[in-house]
Amino acid sequence: MDKIQKLIQLKELLDSGGISEQEYGRLKNELLSTDNDTKESHNNTIGVERTTNGSVTLSYPGVWLLFDAKIKIIINKELHSVQSAKKGFEVTIPLDSDSLDIELVFMGIKSTKIQVTQLDKRKNYTIELEYDSNWGKISNEINLIENA
Repeated sequence: MDKIQKLIQLKELLDSGGISEQEYGRLKNELLSTDNDTKESHNNTIGVERTTNGSVTLSYPGVWLLFDAKIKIIINKELHSVQSAKKGFEVTIPLDSDSLDIELVFMGIKSTKIQVTQLDKRKNYTIELEYDSNWGKISNEINLIENA
């Protein structure tokens, strides 16, 4: 079964409630990274040296809300995904440069902009996000962790 069919099946499972958005994101990333690892090892066996780019994982634990609000994740002015504010999420973003412009739009009205600079695009990072109940949006204060 090819990658597209597997992605379609994962999306159907998500839509039917068979898996959570977090599980869908994790499984999708595993599927996509498995194919990349295979290509990379194939390239290395024929003598082509590749530099693997790192990634940034946005981690948000969720917050109790009466209804499930959505958070739009915009990376470098392009919509990346829409996630659950109530359930939380982990979203992995590949690093193509040494900086990221992240905009998190809560319920379509409250926006948080974060600019992360001086990243090493060969390393992996995690950004821990928190809900700011005073302002009713994602906090501007982030915790940037360099993964080992």
